[in-house]
Amino acid sequence: ESTTKSLQNSTPESAVAAIALSEFELIITQQFPDLLQPYSQARIHANSVTAANDLESAKKRDEQGKSFYKSFDERLKEVEQADAEGELTDSLIFQLVNAAKTEDDFKKAETWLDKMIDKTGREAVADYFYFQRSKLATKERRFDDGRKFALKVDRIEHRAVLFFDIAEAKMKEPMTKLESLESLLEVYQMANKSPGTVEKAQVLLGLAFMFEKVDHLNALTSLADAIKTANNLENPNLFTSSVTQIIKGKNFTHFSSYSVPGFEVTETFYEMGKRDFLTTLTYATNFSDKYLRTLAVLATVKDCEKNDKPVKIKPKAKQ
Repeated sequence: ESTTKSLQNSTPESAVAAIALSEFELIITQQFPDLLQPYSQARIHANSVTAANDLESAKKRDEQGKSFYKSFDERLKEVEQADAEGELTDSLIFQLVNAAKTEDDFKKAETWLDKMIDKTGREAVADYFYFQRSKLATKERRFDDGRKFALKVDRIEHRAVLFFDIAEAKMKEPMTKLESLESLLEVYQMANKSPGTVEKAQVLLGLAFMFEKVDHLNALTSLADAIKTANNLENPNLFTSSVTQIIKGKNFTHFSSYSVPGFEVTETFYEMGKRDFLTTLTYATNFSDKYLRTLAVLATVKDCEKNDKPVKIKPKAKQ
């Protein structure tokens, strides 16, 4: 799942009301003429209590909001026209990238990435571009393309999400289920080569969660490595089940959030504890952080009471 938002300053409620009322003018006039007088009074009142600069800002934001839903072809024409007039901006290029919905769209948008001026913004947009392109390829079961685009994504936790998607998709088909193991092993190799960070620990936890579906021994190995990585960190944050992408460009900011099963410590220990209770419980006690250790243990034993079967005592034979 993903959530995408554009960051904007707050708008006064009176300005929002004034903009909303203005959009109803044609409908009121044509379909509800009896309401024209109270409508006009409400509109006059909304405008009177709204500062002119607030109203102007609200109008601009309203226009920006409407432009958010433009199609890819509309965005492409907009970018081409701006480029021809010497008014091309990084924000316009990002909006083009964000509107891409098909592989053909992505191919066309790719040619514009190098025209972004801000280096940091360009790199972040490129990561986002290949992340979304990989997701589309995996959804369409073009797994080789999905992997190729995923490898272009810089941050390991984002790359891992894409490889997890590929593995998950392959698990659903008997013919490709074994291939899912290859995708997970590739992530494991990437994680081992990366520096010891919270992101590495999260990826290893996620790997343990994913491996558990196809290979219990590799799941235990990943879990042990995740704990080892976490123990070398100060206050490791393993309490979130999502990753975020933040793009800060010139005059625009954008972020996306994606839920990732297994990145959160309790989810992984709960799932693994259902299959191998004693081993998972032992691993849970290996966290040096007391809070993490407690959470892992509680998650592992969560279903103990549910799974315990009452012992039937045979009645003594009558003498």
